[in-house]
Amino acid sequence: MSVTVRPSPAAVFWDYDGTLVDTQPVWLQVEKDIVASYGGVWTDEQGFAAVGIHGLQAAAMLIETIGDPSLDVIEMDNRRCSMVAERVAHGELTFRPGARELIEQCVDHHIPCVLVSASPRFVLDAGLSRMPSTWFTATIGGDEITHAKPHPQGYLLAAERLGVDPTQCLVIEDSAPGCEAGRASGASVLGIPNMTPLEELPGQVVRARLTDVDVKDLGDICTAARRSLR
Repeated sequence: MSVTVRPSPAAVFWDYDGTLVDTQPVWLQVEKDIVASYGGVWTDEQGFAAVGIHGLQAAAMLIETIGDPSLDVIEMDNRRCSMVAERVAHGELTFRPGARELIEQCVDHHIPCVLVSASPRFVLDAGLSRMPSTWFTATIGGDEITHAKPHPQGYLLAAERLGVDPTQCLVIEDSAPGCEAGRASGASVLGIPNMTPLEELPGQVVRARLTDVDVKDLGDICTAARRSLR
């Protein structure tokens, strides 16, 4: 009897906020707290619009809402990131459903994983310090690249560090800019919607939740993503 072997991706590239860990509510609350400290209101809709974009863009949105153009965008971004890092380091670190289990399966099956985030290194380290050191072969913070998502630089750098072809890799993302970055790198993309919806696009497969995904499914997901490009 013949056995069908489903090839695995050469590597899996993980987004951090909203894909691996459920930090999007932390970012949203921090943004609300910052704006409230100036007497303003930051809505959920504004927070959703800031998901997946560059930190300086989000900081500029905060300043516009506050209504004080004298505020420095870099200082505002640093304040925002520092508050998130503090809360993640000393609060409860919640993983997205199925993420922890899938990473552990990848480790067991010798599929290297790389964390690729728009968040700066110190924000990543706050969470990584509370995770097994065996999970990630490499990690890339947003301050280690010059072009943020939706630019593919982060995912291309991940492939370069592993010495693999990005077209043989799988990107797992929760935001539209992140998914776009993954597709632009040439990788197959698995979109897991969190705060914002995602579309089925060429090169991209969307699943409702990671709990529906097993490590043995990853090869089929890559194949489906590549077929959708034809």
